[in-house]
Amino acid sequence: MPEPDYKTRHEFTGSGLEPRELEALVATLPLLLEEEDEGLVAVAKPSGISSEKALEAMAASLSKPLFAVSRLDLPTSGVLPAALGTEQSPEARWYLAQFAAHSLVEKTYLCLCQGTEGSLAEVGAEGSVELPLKVVATSRSTSRAVPSAEGKRARTDFQVLAVFAEATSQLSLIEARPRT
Repeated sequence: MPEPDYKTRHEFTGSGLEPRELEALVATLPLLLEEEDEGLVAVAKPSGISSEKALEAMAASLSKPLFAVSRLDLPTSGVLPAALGTEQSPEARWYLAQFAAHSLVEKTYLCLCQGTEGSLAEVGAEGSVELPLKVVATSRSTSRAVPSAEGKRARTDFQVLAVFAEATSQLSLIEARPRT
């Protein structure tokens, strides 16, 4: 399977969707922030919609090109930021640099985990997960990171925020902060 071409999927104009698909998508994507002066938009991306489709729909809805400065995996919901403009716009370059350098941006995920494994059983517990990750293509247009000895070093810090225990199972609410 060929390596995905990430460069071609960073810029969105809204022209890649059929009108019916666009209408359905826009209805599920609340625009959380549109700061013309700052050159930034933020979309509430639900689980099950790709970052690419969400940004394509938002670009069409706003009638403005958008440049992806970050992405969320298909099963992940959350805030999806994008720069107003093309890859060459000063806004896109500046925001992309902030995400790459982690200087002004910190990603935080809330995860609901099932089980009673080790440190996930106590509120306030903290820890780190360090596993090398490799990006692999899952289809012609999508990819995902998987643990692999051939991958790049990756570290995520976490803290247990809440524990919901029953006789037969336990759920832990975790705040995860990717560091690399």
